[in-house]
Amino acid sequence: MENKASLEVPLFKIYLTEKRMTTNEMITELTDNVKHLQRDVEYLYSKLDKAYEDRIRLRAENERLKNPQKFVENYEEEECLTCSA
Repeated sequence: MENKASLEVPLFKIYLTEKRMTTNEMITELTDNVKHLQRDVEYLYSKLDKAYEDRIRLRAENERLKNPQKFVENYEEEECLTCSA
């Protein structure tokens, strides 16, 4: 029975010899990959921020619908203050 690691090393060597990438090509490719990943992360963070904002807004709306009297009382007080001015 052969060791699994012994099978992986020759395959990796074959991949490297077939690709024959120079160090500069590898650095360029990795730099491009990092740039793409940074853009993806920025996009995902913007979506996450929007989801948090939506969640906060929905929780406030849910609270308002569950306890309408609390908000009606505040509204009536504000209305009276504006009428008396």
